[in-house]
Amino acid sequence: MAFTTGTLRRDDNRQVIQEQLGLPYIGKVFYVDPVNGNDTTNNGSRPTNAFATVGTAFDSTTSGNHDVIVIVPNGPGTGEPYATVETAAITWDHHQTHLIGAASPVLVSPRARVATATASLTPFVTISSQGCIFKNIQFYNSTATGLKLVRISGNRNYFENVHFAGMTHDTQAHNAASEALELYGAQENYFKNCTIAADTASRTGANANLRITLGSDTVARNVFDDCIFPMMADADAPVFIKQGDSVGMDRWNLFRRCQFINCIGSTSTQQTDAITMHATPGGILVLQDCLKIGATGWANNLTNVYLLGDSSNSTYNAGIGFAVNAAA
Repeated sequence: MAFTTGTLRRDDNRQVIQEQLGLPYIGKVFYVDPVNGNDTTNNGSRPTNAFATVGTAFDSTTSGNHDVIVIVPNGPGTGEPYATVETAAITWDHHQTHLIGAASPVLVSPRARVATATASLTPFVTISSQGCIFKNIQFYNSTATGLKLVRISGNRNYFENVHFAGMTHDTQAHNAASEALELYGAQENYFKNCTIAADTASRTGANANLRITLGSDTVARNVFDDCIFPMMADADAPVFIKQGDSVGMDRWNLFRRCQFINCIGSTSTQQTDAITMHATPGGILVLQDCLKIGATGWANNLTNVYLLGDSSNSTYNAGIGFAVNAAA
């Protein structure tokens, strides 16, 4: 594409967005500007006519049309204006409807933020649709009562450079019901270069970065590639992954080259296990080339946990290259 001026034409914007999403076709494009946008007077059709919130922009999309919402962050500045101010929970129930941030594609805290300061939105965001793409954004809830940040019950959605920044408030971090991300019967979703939870508040509750829950279906065939699971703890209680339902999973869920990092170098409390599993989870967790720091063992119940390169919680496996069922 050749540019002859310093300003993108509207058609050029669409082509850039289409290429960044990797789609052969996109529908309507709506812009969100948390500083200069206006939900009442604007229609979101251009960056200069942007909405102020993602919730309002989403209400303008059509399910199945491959519509795209672009967050245009303005900042930094006082009060971090690159964060939208959502006052209601968001239910993402339009299929093939995409959300992208016009921000640097970093793993931790991209500055295109979907945020709320409204109490008791739990979950804050529910993704029940299918075939959606989310890139270069952060979900954030700063309230004491925002225990569940994002729940995914839909299938075959794609997340890249998305930070699920849950448990940033001390009260959230102390509550056992808190989690940054919940897979609620979700199947065949893909997470690439994502960060699940935050390490800004010290956790004391038996909560989890990722919770796997039996919904209307079992949790199956989800893939996490090169994702970070951070933790700062004041007690031996929180875990990186919690799966608490009998037959809550099916088939497999795969974690490749993921880093489970408990910040013990910054005085965080060592955890006994990285993962809590039900005795009869129904499916298996497969961990390939993953890194665990600040937890003595991989899981309290290892029957359905398969690791590449580890034969037990404490012994290195000489037969590296084989996925083995770890011994207790």
